[in-house]
Amino acid sequence: MDRQITHENTIIPNGLTNPPKERKDNIITAILLSFAFSFNLFVFAPLDSYFSGKSSFWFSIQTIIPIVLIVFSASLVFCLLVSLLMPKKVKPYLFALMISGLVCLYLQGNFLTRGYPTLDGSPINWKSMITKGTINTIIWVIIIVVPLVIAIFKKNIINTMAKIISIIIIGLEIVTLITVSITAPSYKDDTCYVSNANKFNISKQNNILLILSDSFESRYMTRITKERPDIVKNLNDFTYFNNTSGIGTLTNLSLPTIMTGELLPVGKNASDGTKECLQKTTFFDYMHEKNYRVKIYTESDFMHSVSIGDIDNLKKGCINQNTNAEVRKKVSKLIYKYSFFKYAPHFAKQRFVLDTAQFNSTIQYANKDVYTIDDKAFYNELNQGFHPSDDKNNFTLYHLNGPHPPATLNEKMVTVNWGKNVHEDERRYQQSISQMTILKTMIAKLKETNSYDNTTIIFAADHGNSIFLNPVLMVKPTNEKSEFKISSSPISLASDLVPFIKDTAAGKGKDAALFKIPEDSKRERYAYNFIFNKGLYDETISCITAFAVDGIASDFNSYKIAKDEYADGNPKNKYSLGDTINFNSLSENAYINGVFDNDNRTYGGHALVKVAFKEKIKQDLTAKLKIGSVYGEKQRLIIKANGKTVYDNALKNSNCEITFKIPKQAIQNNQLELNFELPDAMGSTGTAWNAYSAFIFHSISFE
Repeated sequence: MDRQITHENTIIPNGLTNPPKERKDNIITAILLSFAFSFNLFVFAPLDSYFSGKSSFWFSIQTIIPIVLIVFSASLVFCLLVSLLMPKKVKPYLFALMISGLVCLYLQGNFLTRGYPTLDGSPINWKSMITKGTINTIIWVIIIVVPLVIAIFKKNIINTMAKIISIIIIGLEIVTLITVSITAPSYKDDTCYVSNANKFNISKQNNILLILSDSFESRYMTRITKERPDIVKNLNDFTYFNNTSGIGTLTNLSLPTIMTGELLPVGKNASDGTKECLQKTTFFDYMHEKNYRVKIYTESDFMHSVSIGDIDNLKKGCINQNTNAEVRKKVSKLIYKYSFFKYAPHFAKQRFVLDTAQFNSTIQYANKDVYTIDDKAFYNELNQGFHPSDDKNNFTLYHLNGPHPPATLNEKMVTVNWGKNVHEDERRYQQSISQMTILKTMIAKLKETNSYDNTTIIFAADHGNSIFLNPVLMVKPTNEKSEFKISSSPISLASDLVPFIKDTAAGKGKDAALFKIPEDSKRERYAYNFIFNKGLYDETISCITAFAVDGIASDFNSYKIAKDEYADGNPKNKYSLGDTINFNSLSENAYINGVFDNDNRTYGGHALVKVAFKEKIKQDLTAKLKIGSVYGEKQRLIIKANGKTVYDNALKNSNCEITFKIPKQAIQNNQLELNFELPDAMGSTGTAWNAYSAFIFHSISFE
């Protein structure tokens, strides 16, 4: 055999195509790339998704770890086999594609996630994001093409490139996982859960039943009263308060107040805020004094162990006490789908859309005693009737899915595939009629046990849909005998619901204060907008905007910004004259509030800048404020320095810079507080959590 000398002491047979050194290099590259690719998509993605929403998941990390390890191992073996068995000539191009996939997925999942809605079952308007999708596709194409071009013309550096990128991304992800696992809220595996037991046990004496139909907006009930007289005829004795103002824009922001009468505090996340509401309230004590059992059937995530003993069906213990293979499989499948939505390129995301409420529906496979929101199951059990046997009075709250998406139920409580031609709002309306079916059945079953007359029924919602702060409210007092009525009395769910329940428990019935509010009265009532600047479930409530509702609750123009209450910010570095302050909460040299971090857009009627100066300020200062956009035709801007007005003007131009003087007398203890008042702040999408805009502030400096 002919031999070819390649090194002083190495002789390789002629025709051998893969020298030992090159083969070893390919094996190392294949191992690193395969590990990095599999780790990124099948370990980092699901675990990062879990830790980022840890407080809203009912299961512990141990529940998904076995499946994660199995899937990761399978992916690693598959990638390794493909990489090692691929012909030598193809390897550079395979490695190039693996590099591209690794980088694309990492960037997509960690840096290209903004601009997508909450996965709550609502349909996503993909057509409105064509431009976003096109830009996203261009980014992917560029990242895919570049390594391929390198593989064609500089294939000798692909292995080095692959190893460097793999090590960097693996390192970044390991550090990230360690960080988020440490900073994520502790898993509450020893707290409490809402027991499903005795759901339809009622009292032979007095009952108060509160049906909370999630996202049932008042306008759906108004439409029912106009279009469905057959439904209305079953609602004798009820008063429909169509002018009810709500509490907050989402369930976890409204439910604490509905349960306790207390408002979520600023400066805490929703979970800790709920705990504070439950600790602070005297409502449960009052109901117990009136000899009432208190049962609340909602998702366990909305409760806290501090109320064990106050709420009769709140049980101590762990939800996932019976975690099994089926539970692991179901929640792991969901967590992967959840993370794939985040990591998939834009035009592939539609395949991974899910309703995050599906996570809670899996509880039933771990613990049959845990209450889960399932309207069909609730309706089927309701048909078996009530059990009037308690010696005590009874107060029960039933939290139902209502017309919350995905809206798939018709009025016969049958799941329907409405098809793309049926608008989402029409689906919600049809599902709202299913709630009337539940209410009708509840009335019938109460009458069967002769419990109807001694039962007060409250049919309400935690929030609405398009006008979030106009939820439905209908009330049937005890011993009421009348035709169905519609009242336009200005009712506040935030301030009137719990007092009405207490009035009812005190035996006032139709004499409760709720029924004494005149329809034409001008009363002070408030609804609230809770601002989470960086997130929703785990982040701190950075601001509570109070809306004074001075008209009809269904009219967006009735909501006027009354005040903004800000959380205390973290300590900041001292400010040096001439430096620039960027308008977001991450600013290092000033405390900023009132603007969103992602675009510096104002979100309420006020904004705030507080600085502590390094230098001793002995003279008046000149402030320079750069403004990016002005919403509408013009916006009035009032700036006060420690209470003294230093600027007041209506601005029409975007991309401008204004200057104003700050007298040294306004600087106290070498600190300056600027309050920005935005009286013309306007809303364009209804009273949602990001509705009110006035300006985009870029930066400010002082000289």
